[in-house]
Amino acid sequence: MWLLCLQFDAEFRRFSIPRVTDRGFLDFCQVVENIHHLSGISFVVFYTDPVGDLLPITNNDNFKKALATTVTLLRLTVQRKGMNTDRQTDIQTDRQAGRQTDR
Repeated sequence: MWLLCLQFDAEFRRFSIPRVTDRGFLDFCQVVENIHHLSGISFVVFYTDPVGDLLPITNNDNFKKALATTVTLLRLTVQRKGMNTDRQTDIQTDRQAGRQTDR
């Protein structure tokens, strides 16, 4: 099983999905929509890769890549579409400056 930690605003949810899954990205978005009650709200899903970069999941290939990068816990962030990705910008800025962050 893959363990997922899903963040939307200040709300965190943990759940698992089978390692052998035929679910694609759109099915996964439906799960996210149901878990966070996002019916009628456009949103974007990001995952945190092993080096800490926040990367978007926008299709089946990105979804499979995100699942393939995790060993124990896949950290996901959900944002309303059109929201600024300040956290991603902060992480990249800190990396470029050579600072380690604990965000």
